[in-house]
Amino acid sequence: MKPTSQLISRTHLLAAAGLWHDLGKVGEPADAKLDSHVANLDQTLCPTGPDGHYTHRHVLYTAQLFETAVSSGCTFGGLCQEALFRIAASHHVTHPGSLDEAILKKADWLASGHDRRRADVEDPRALVIMGLRPITASLSLPRESGPAVHSVPNQSDIIFPGILEWDEKSIFPVPAITRQEYAQACTELWNILLQHIPISALDPGEYVERLQALCYRVLHAIPASRQVGQQADVPLYDHSHLTAAFAACLGCLYEPQTTQETNPDRLPGRYRILQLAVGNIQAFIVRSVSLLDAPIGETAEKGMARRLRARSFFVSLLTWLAARRVLQAAGLPMVNLIFDGGGRAILLLPDHEPVLDRVREALRTIETWFADTLGGLLRWDVAWSRSLTDADFAAERFAATYREVTHGLAEARYSGSFPHLRDEQGWNERAWVSDELTIRADHKDFQDRLQEVGRFLPRAKYLRITDGLSCTEGPSLEIFGYTVELLDRLPRSGLVYAIDLAYSQRLDQPVWLVGSHVPVASAEDLAADNPSAESYSSEPLEKGDIIPFEDLSQLSEDEQRRSLPYPMLAVLKADVDHLGLLLSFGLGRSVSFGRLAALARSLNQFFKGFLNHKIAQCYSHIYTVFAGGDDLFLIGPWFDIVRLTGDFHDWFTRFTCGNPAISISAGIVFAQPKIPVRHLAHAAETALEEAKDSGRNRVTFTSQTMPWDLFKDGVRFAQDLRALARANNSHSRPVVSSAMVYRFLQYACMARRKEQKHGQKPSLADLKWRAQMSYDIRRNLPDPNWSQPAVKQLHESLAKVQTAEDAATLYVAAMLTLYSLRGGKS
Repeated sequence: MKPTSQLISRTHLLAAAGLWHDLGKVGEPADAKLDSHVANLDQTLCPTGPDGHYTHRHVLYTAQLFETAVSSGCTFGGLCQEALFRIAASHHVTHPGSLDEAILKKADWLASGHDRRRADVEDPRALVIMGLRPITASLSLPRESGPAVHSVPNQSDIIFPGILEWDEKSIFPVPAITRQEYAQACTELWNILLQHIPISALDPGEYVERLQALCYRVLHAIPASRQVGQQADVPLYDHSHLTAAFAACLGCLYEPQTTQETNPDRLPGRYRILQLAVGNIQAFIVRSVSLLDAPIGETAEKGMARRLRARSFFVSLLTWLAARRVLQAAGLPMVNLIFDGGGRAILLLPDHEPVLDRVREALRTIETWFADTLGGLLRWDVAWSRSLTDADFAAERFAATYREVTHGLAEARYSGSFPHLRDEQGWNERAWVSDELTIRADHKDFQDRLQEVGRFLPRAKYLRITDGLSCTEGPSLEIFGYTVELLDRLPRSGLVYAIDLAYSQRLDQPVWLVGSHVPVASAEDLAADNPSAESYSSEPLEKGDIIPFEDLSQLSEDEQRRSLPYPMLAVLKADVDHLGLLLSFGLGRSVSFGRLAALARSLNQFFKGFLNHKIAQCYSHIYTVFAGGDDLFLIGPWFDIVRLTGDFHDWFTRFTCGNPAISISAGIVFAQPKIPVRHLAHAAETALEEAKDSGRNRVTFTSQTMPWDLFKDGVRFAQDLRALARANNSHSRPVVSSAMVYRFLQYACMARRKEQKHGQKPSLADLKWRAQMSYDIRRNLPDPNWSQPAVKQLHESLAKVQTAEDAATLYVAAMLTLYSLRGGKS
């Protein structure tokens, strides 16, 4: 049964006003032209400062944008345009008797009151804000003992104001810009806003989502406050988003028919934070079972690549659609979904019993769907906050409020889902307690739908959502009473999302990122000649075909794009260290809802947007199985994965401004092409856990765990070692033999074993690893004084290997060199 839905125009009106209210902050620094009748509104819209001059003049630019929208015939999705303008433009000077204006003013206070912090500089008056400071630069990592790990504030690091794209300029911080450059950037954004602000929408819900999409693209790098001396790390988008969410909540609590009070200070708010989370994601994605109702001979391993794509897509839909179902039932706009990513959604709701009753009904329906369809394959966690007041969002209390909220989700995670599926012994993930013979998700019709979605996903550009069953033009899934359809062209009707920024034909096109790159055969791939590789495909590939894992294993290339003959796959799994701790404590006394929303959103943008774009651009042979929230799961040719891993860490370091408080751990494993993906995933997860157990901020490369700098040094070292281990022509011999490279690997393993003897005496052979290697080098390598520069460089690199930790570099170099020299079949 589908939960009831309501569309409350007033909550959408207030939400739209919240998104509108600060749009003028783009035009004000640009000193954009105002029509004369708009400029004269300063007497009614702008407050007066101590010197008698009008302040907060950005509302005049908001009025100018509104004038442009009205003159272009915008219908605002059926919302009352007079009321929308009055509420949005009067949030600093409210009119007597206007409840909605008072609500927006209070929502603005709630969203910004504890965001506006003094910057941590000696002389705040000297700080002139000319851009948005990256939120990742504000993080610090608390310690049980000793000082906190934190970055040194660098006020020159900013995110350049511009349209959000997946280029480096939108994601990475850049050096400080001048006032003139900031004004020029805002002028360009202002002209874009004037062009796109006339939004066409059929109803208030669609209008709010389109307006939010426009704000997302344009306001992501504009600081919410540019007052001298303030910490400018809250994006205007997140401030406007939260203002809209608070306004919608207050609109449910206070209605004009029953509320006489119009003083914002006397309109106390009551709120609930609802968290929804999906667990056991990786196990579900790589799961492989026999389909009991499938034809004889058909196995679950067939088409596994398509299943991976489809399951990852399916899982990423769940929290988003569950949040949509909850908000639709409550009559609230989608702005009340504060964050969705990485299998977790956070919603801001009014603590109003009629609304909460409808929310509980929706949650019961969603839980029933989970139990009936998936039977516990995925964990479904729901956590409510207690009733929150305005004071719980104040600066001095919000940190404790948020920690309390996250603790509630942890309790829900460990209490277990679906009580009716437990037996008398409690919950058992490997058991099955039901009257049904099998889980519905294991039936052939469900798996066939996933196969169809996985097959179509690489060429999909849009996603359409229909409330209820409907005829579809493309592959579809039915989730929580919605039909979710994939399309390769923009349809003429329906609620449509672009699945990447590149497919949004207008900036007000809502975007829901899929972040799943798939390797497609190019003419160069088909022409690649690898005579030593075995042919795995049952059918020959054609241009544009998706490359199977078996064929993918043959496409490894080195730094010079030369083919490496040994066919092998690699898996990379990575995630951010201590993310829960950073979200709960990392912002210290500066924690706020705006900063938390900005941090969660920026991490999702990095993993699901920027990184996916970079993989498609620079490492097109790598599958993105999962990327979003804060973690990553990739499969690709072995050496491509190795090279990407170093670049990935460099990109992440730039993204986080080199802040030592926020780090990443990773695991890399190699495998033969025919090993089942579920085994690869398990091995990669084990490698990642080893990196975390060894102290985090490390990478486990096959069986060895090491700091990132040693891994990247080893990859560079391998480039030199491979060059000397290859013959220059068919008549010459390599400077370094394969046997010697293998001995280097043995020395590295001896050094690691020497340090890993827990309470035991190391073997005599392992103790002599450095002496044996030195002797081997003197005896078998040419004298550096009489050799080519490359040999001298090799001697210098080997001389740096003095400790067991240094030996990690040698291990990486020797392992990569040996695999690259293999030319026969495995």
